[in-house]
Amino acid sequence: MTITTTGLAELAAQDCATPWLVLLTISHADLVTPLRLTSDGVDTISNGQTYQHMPFEVTLPDDVEGRAPQAQLRIDNTSQEVVALLRGLTSPPALTMQIVRASAPDVVERAWAGLEWRTSTIDVGFIAGRLTVEDLATEEFPYVTFDGRFKGLWP
Repeated sequence: MTITTTGLAELAAQDCATPWLVLLTISHADLVTPLRLTSDGVDTISNGQTYQHMPFEVTLPDDVEGRAPQAQLRIDNTSQEVVALLRGLTSPPALTMQIVRASAPDVVERAWAGLEWRTSTIDVGFIAGRLTVEDLATEEFPYVTFDGRFKGLWP
């Protein structure tokens, strides 16, 4: 996904009057509706979905050699609404993270889909979690599991 020309111009500008927002979608088969959060101080409507304002901090997925990308997430736990949802789940929820400009919330400048909330720490103030993607590097390459039916295919 590439950033729009308007987004690139704002990134290159000395100052920018348009805030950039992070939109989170937390989904799971056991949740009736996904939990949608925005980093803005007010609710955000993007592509027909309403994202609820809730304070959170996110560290975007990294690119470290030798392991799958990881991100960090800290969500305010004052209302304990998010922790109540997470405690009832038996498997990791999936997250989608999107970056949009407040002036054009329907235009996704950057997105990360397929993140899984793997580990959590919970205290009175925050819920912190490590987000990862499935590590395809640990999958066996087909020749390792090939049953040998086509003898001339590999030496």
